[in-house]
Amino acid sequence: SDFEGHLSLGQHLLILQDNKGNLTPEEVLNPTSPLQWQSSTQEIPNLGLGVSPHWFSVILNNNRGESLNAILDMPYTMMDYLDIYLVTGDTIIAVAQTGDQRLFSTRPLAHRNFLVPIDIPAGQSIQLIIRGESYGAMQLPLELWSTEAFFKTDQLAFAAQLVFVGAMIALIIYNFFLLVSTRDPNYLWYVLSMTSITFVVMSFH
Repeated sequence: SDFEGHLSLGQHLLILQDNKGNLTPEEVLNPTSPLQWQSSTQEIPNLGLGVSPHWFSVILNNNRGESLNAILDMPYTMMDYLDIYLVTGDTIIAVAQTGDQRLFSTRPLAHRNFLVPIDIPAGQSIQLIIRGESYGAMQLPLELWSTEAFFKTDQLAFAAQLVFVGAMIALIIYNFFLLVSTRDPNYLWYVLSMTSITFVVMSFH
């Protein structure tokens, strides 16, 4: 597909189930290994709850006449362990390990999403090998962005979230003053419910 600043990778992925959970990147990359890769048919692969680890593979081609500075974005941040290997030929040139069971400080970029910077030289390609493991849902809404397009879109999304949080805080404060002035216990439950909803929504983003 032509890359115009953003590309959803879901339907470009190959998927491999690691039933025993002990495959290594070298085994996954070995072309003689008898592995049964399956093509993804979903824009956002969703493999269910509590499944065994899975591997994903995709080749990124840069057909431009200049280097492509891109960001791999994994916005589903409840994946426990996510290991991303950048491969040229049969050589692993970089490894990024992230996931919500790892320290935030270990993320390649300090961001609420799992982000990995990728540079693809002009006329060349890079293969991504990704290992996902999670006790929750195994989802991979994987997206490739140009660096400029990502941060422009991310700022707009973050601004919308701030507007939502600001509106909720205003409602909470207003109803808290109504509670104080009227002594009506119904306002207490309203304030508590609005506060909990705000924190739940914030935790997802």
